[in-house]
Amino acid sequence: NKLANDKGFSLLELLMSISIFSFVCLVIFGVYQLGMNSWDLISVESTLAGEARMGIERMNKELRTSKLSNIDSSSNTQLRFKVPTAINSSTGAITTWSNWIRYSRGGINGNQLLRTDEGTNAVTVLANQVTGVQFTANGTPSTISMSLTAQKTTSNGILVPVTLSSTTDLRN
Repeated sequence: NKLANDKGFSLLELLMSISIFSFVCLVIFGVYQLGMNSWDLISVESTLAGEARMGIERMNKELRTSKLSNIDSSSNTQLRFKVPTAINSSTGAITTWSNWIRYSRGGINGNQLLRTDEGTNAVTVLANQVTGVQFTANGTPSTISMSLTAQKTTSNGILVPVTLSSTTDLRN
């Protein structure tokens, strides 16, 4: 019997097996690559959003203690203001205000959100990868609106932008 004496695979069977195996490997690699690209994109977006959120929250916290008369918003790309440093314990009135504090873009490649104490020239970095910042003072009610844009390129060359906005109520 000829079939009983056959050992091994025919060339056609071997080529079909290699083709199917190659196709399965390509599909698995494609899914893996898609997953890695998604992971990279989400990781960059999450990092940017977290850093921008920390910068906005830091500004909100400090600006809440200021009042509109102690804010210089003549430029919409930077904000200067003063915060109370001493309060009369019996009357609750503010007796002393800080040096001017400035929020602006600058630092490394001009892509950092900076807090500068203009009296001591102490600079604190609030956020990185910042490509835009905008401030708007509103008189009634006394608020400051802020918008911060950050962006970064993933390892695959995809530009990921994140924009956060916030409005802070000022002290009366």
